Amino acid sequence: MDFQALSGLEGFTATSLLITAGICLVAIFVAWYTVRTRIQMSQVILGLFSYVLVLLLENVFSMAGVSMQVPQSGMVYALYLTLSVVVGREIIRLLSVKYVLAPRFDGADAAIGFGLGFGGLYLLTCPSYYFSCYSTVNQFLSVGAESFFASTDQGGQEAYDLLLSIAGQNGWQYIMTAVNRVFFLVREIAFSVLVWYGLSDEKSRWCLLAVPVMQFLAMLPDGLMSAGVLNNTYGKDVVTYVISAGIAYLAAKIYNSREDQVAHFQVEKLRARRRR
Repeated sequence: MDFQALSGLEGFTATSLLITAGICLVAIFVAWYTVRTRIQMSQVILGLFSYVLVLLLENVFSMAGVSMQVPQSGMVYALYLTLSVVVGREIIRLLSVKYVLAPRFDGADAAIGFGLGFGGLYLLTCPSYYFSCYSTVNQFLSVGAESFFASTDQGGQEAYDLLLSIAGQNGWQYIMTAVNRVFFLVREIAFSVLVWYGLSDEKSRWCLLAVPVMQFLAMLPDGLMSAGVLNNTYGKDVVTYVISAGIAYLAAKIYNSREDQVAHFQVEKLRARRRR
């Protein structure tokens, strides 16, 4: 083991991992608290279940890529990886909204609940992962490299590989990744709303084409990074922020123009009075 390769691990690295876990967890709570009076839990559960199907479909695409001998790096792999993610997510989202969500609920708020579950499942896995990374790094820094690996006995190589991957980024990169996860949740909610309008309004059919295109653009920076084509994590995150913000703005603009905001306000005010 090359302990020198772990020299990049420092106190701020551990702190940033803890902050990252906290941001992901808080983002889910804030999103739910903001829309809690407009959604139903069954919509969220449908979104959660749909994202599980997405993960299964992505595994199928991954195995298909191996069988087709798609290169595991380079532009071809970046495009295949991005397209497989887009196709998997948008097929499941479209089918879930059209055949399960829309027949049972009225209004675009149902799509917000669905999107919260659809994007929230991924964020739910992030806090535990980053907190586990924080615990590992914190212990490593507390006892030192020799004592840390002496105490691991079995699994020492796995712990070293984990620490080595963590050391590949600095603390600010992890915090920017956390913000990226927040934008992911907002983006998936926005896509769900746009798909809802695309299915429910003939004048909005363009949304059904725009959503996969925008999803491709939003996911391409991550695909390029995973394929080794792009190495600047800061640039990747900033580009994703900008694209995601544009998508959220578009969805919010359409939503505000078509939904009765006064009625929403009155309902929420009435519910707040009842809670008192």
